[in-house]
Amino acid sequence: MHPATVALVLIVRSYDIFGVSAGNLGVAKRTAAGILRRAGIELLWVDCAASSVSPAAPACRDVIRADELLVRIIAAPIGDRRPTTDRDTLGHAYVDTVARGGALATLYADRIAVMASKSSVDEATLLGRAMAHEIGHLLLGTPTHSLQGLMRAEWSPALLQRRIGNDWQFSPGELESLAKNLELRITSPPASP
Repeated sequence: MHPATVALVLIVRSYDIFGVSAGNLGVAKRTAAGILRRAGIELLWVDCAASSVSPAAPACRDVIRADELLVRIIAAPIGDRRPTTDRDTLGHAYVDTVARGGALATLYADRIAVMASKSSVDEATLLGRAMAHEIGHLLLGTPTHSLQGLMRAEWSPALLQRRIGNDWQFSPGELESLAKNLELRITSPPASP
């Protein structure tokens, strides 16, 4: 069975605390969804950013389910004392390495904007690729990176400018693992405490 033949649905609750424009956020979500669709995974986005004008969707107040992830978009922490290479990180996935999964990914919109400008690439597309990368960590159940493709650790301006399609896709093995891990996650959720 090829992973793309099965349509698994993953609900992604998005929390845009940074304030990315609606147009850029739409492009980013479509970019991430297109990347994950190759694994047979359809993303269903739920906007959880409440404002005084429109409250967050009711589903945003529910306990997170096995078929859901949280993606928050924020500004990078101020006064970050980590090494310079860590300060260039575009996002982070909180992965439980024992359970081999996670539910929260954080993206740093200000760092993504700077990297997009330095690289002369579209900011919204870069945000979408970073979203797919962090969702990949959560579904693959590991914080480790590959040497190439979407799950590589280094996203330099030179690499971002390359126009090689597989640079921004999951590897065939990752595609298979993504679908398999999501299916296991949905059919065998952990027992409640």
